[in-house]
Amino acid sequence: MNNPEPQPNLTAEADGWRKRGMLIRRELRRHHLSERERHLAEIILDLTLGWQRESIVIPQLQCFTDLTGIGRPHVTEGIQDLHNMRIIRVITVKGQPTYSIREDSDNWKVKPRVSTQAMTNSINLVRDWNGLEPLTAPLEAIANFKNGPAAKKTSAAVPESGIPVEFPVTLDLPKLF
Repeated sequence: MNNPEPQPNLTAEADGWRKRGMLIRRELRRHHLSERERHLAEIILDLTLGWQRESIVIPQLQCFTDLTGIGRPHVTEGIQDLHNMRIIRVITVKGQPTYSIREDSDNWKVKPRVSTQAMTNSINLVRDWNGLEPLTAPLEAIANFKNGPAAKKTSAAVPESGIPVEFPVTLDLPKLF
């Protein structure tokens, strides 16, 4: 029987990278993306923030195909769509394509599936039912990690307490068993 390896203690810097990645992944789920676009964006997210880098060189599109199973023509189309939606940035550095995730989801050119407030309310409800503290920062304030100006413009999105003001809860749920 294989025992899982113990989790290493995260340094503050590594924890910051992990939190940034978690918030961006939430934003990717919140927005209206095709499955292909989401897979490609998650690969770029995993290879950048997951490896504690702002950007990553991916020398061949075949790498995306090997990591996602998406055919090369569809990889090209998906990468172009993500770039046009301002979710990723693709630039050429020393003749190699370099990819990065744009963290400010307010500037993404794609329609959200759910509002930030609805997502925050649901996450806080689940956290409350599981004995965890509610989120204290708005999910859209990803720029807080960089202390950017976007953090200032979104600071009023969540009440001071960070707890949703009212969220109706009904306990008349159907019994499963």
